[in-house]
Amino acid sequence: MTNYLLITGCFEGEIVGEKQILDVLYSDLDTDLQKWIQDYVKDATSMDGFEFLTPDDLKEAYEDSWQFKETDKPVTLKPVSEQIA
Repeated sequence: MTNYLLITGCFEGEIVGEKQILDVLYSDLDTDLQKWIQDYVKDATSMDGFEFLTPDDLKEAYEDSWQFKETDKPVTLKPVSEQIA
């Protein structure tokens, strides 16, 4: 299985698997992650339509904005659902 080194975003430098990292509802994220998502939305260059998206859509757009590269190194960051379980 291919893992991914995050080269941008709030988890820059972490290695993740193929799963979504923010795999819980927006309301279940801690306040720091919610703030990062809100800041991303404020700073996004193309805000067209964002006012019509749900918080969970914005969470997904934020995660989709992170850049990554493939790596064979082991995972260092599990999805949020596994961190709070």
